[in-house]
Amino acid sequence: MSDPNGYQPQGGDQQNNGVSGAAQAPQYTQPAQNYAAPQYTQSQGGYNGQYQDPNAYAQQNYTYAQPPAAYPTYLPRNKYVAAALALFFGIFGLHNFYLGYTGKGVAQVLISVLTFGIGAIAVMIWAIVEAIQILTADYGTEHHRDARGVELQD
Repeated sequence: MSDPNGYQPQGGDQQNNGVSGAAQAPQYTQPAQNYAAPQYTQSQGGYNGQYQDPNAYAQQNYTYAQPPAAYPTYLPRNKYVAAALALFFGIFGLHNFYLGYTGKGVAQVLISVLTFGIGAIAVMIWAIVEAIQILTADYGTEHHRDARGVELQD
């Protein structure tokens, strides 16, 4: 049987291993070119200066800018603003959101909204009591601080 592409294997041994007309397996040899292995040299210190750092273009010794010491990173809340929010918008808990007590603020909003205004009377009384506590609180007491523990400004 002949190959339609004209492939004729070269070389190989002449035995057919008992099969008549079987094609012989081709014999492969090394290519004629001989490649020389690269020559590596090592200096006395173990580094010859030819190696390039993969991060050679990365910015070196970069530090993030810090805010100046004159500017506070957190502005303290004002107790008069918190008391005014409690008196005028207490049924929505805005004073608690302003001071960082989001759990109490959400509770006041839900009580006011889900009871269709009936619970708003109780929430308003609750807010008036908190406004009085904020206004009469002395420095260092619980009601003179926000949720982070920062003293309120007078």
